Order: sequence, then structure tokens, then C-alpha cells
Amino acid sequence: MDNVLNVNTQFKKKDIDIFLTSRKKPYLITAEQVIEYWDKKNWLTVKGEKIKSIAALVNVANSYITENKRKECLLPAIDETNRRNRQNEWSQKRSQYYDQLEMLQWKSYREFIFTVRGRKCEICGNEKKLNIHHVKYINNRFAWEYLPSDVLVVCESCHRNIHKIPHY
Repeated sequence: MDNVLNVNTQFKKKDIDIFLTSRKKPYLITAEQVIEYWDKKNWLTVKGEKIKSIAALVNVANSYITENKRKECLLPAIDETNRRNRQNEWSQKRSQYYDQLEMLQWKSYREFIFTVRGRKCEICGNEKKLNIHHVKYINNRFAWEYLPSDVLVVCESCHRNIHKIPHY
């Protein structure tokens, strides 16, 4: 491996090792990583030219490798931030929906649905703890702006089953 590494370069592994260890503040990469990086690029720059100095050879590889390590370290934090953002969006939508359920329009609509569809669960026949289930939600529509055919009267237990919410 002490021989020249590739036809496109005059450098040797030993030269790269010496350069990496000659600084007061050592590089965080190894000669093997530098060689692996440049082997993939056939020891040519983006412009297709040969590398002219060991410093350029090491600095480019160092920048690339340390940037990738930094990104790998950041990925879990980015994923967590994205998860929190999605959770906050869902929470806000849910909050808006629950606010609607306190409005007079919803209470009137709910009574109307019970009058039209009956006061018993359309799945199991239970007559207690009844909910109105929207079969399909439509964006930008209030909870009371659905046709009676777009909702079901269901008991709390069946409603939880529909939404796959565990029973406690």
C-alpha cells in the first residue's frame, strides 16, 4: 500500500498519514477514509483534474466525511422535531373539532340526527352513551354540516372500535 494509490495521483498512504498527524489539532479522519473517498472519485476533482496537493486531498475528504457524520448525528433530532410538529398539527385539529362539539349548532344537529336515525346504536342496538360518528370527514366542513346519510348513531363502545381506540 506504500506504492502510489492510483494512476491519477502521485500520493502514497504514508504521505497522507504524515499529513494527517502533522497538525497541532489532528484531523478526525483516517488515511483509509481519505483513500476510500477518493477511490470512489477515481482521484479526480469535480472538474476532472488531478488533485495537486495532499492538503486539498485531505481537506476535501475531511469536509465531506465530517459533514456526513454531522448529518447522521442530526437525523434523530430532525426526526423527533418532525414527529412533534405532526403531533402538534393533529392536536390543534382535534382541539378545533372538540371546540365545535360545544357549539349550539352541533347540539341542534345531534338532536336532529337522533330524531332522524333513532336513539340507539346502529351497530349493536345499545341505547346508552350514544355518539354521532362521521363516516368520512370532509376538509373545511363543520361537524354539523353533514347529511344524515354521512353519519351513524353509535354507542361509545362501538365508536371506539370504529376508531380502533382501546377500551380502558
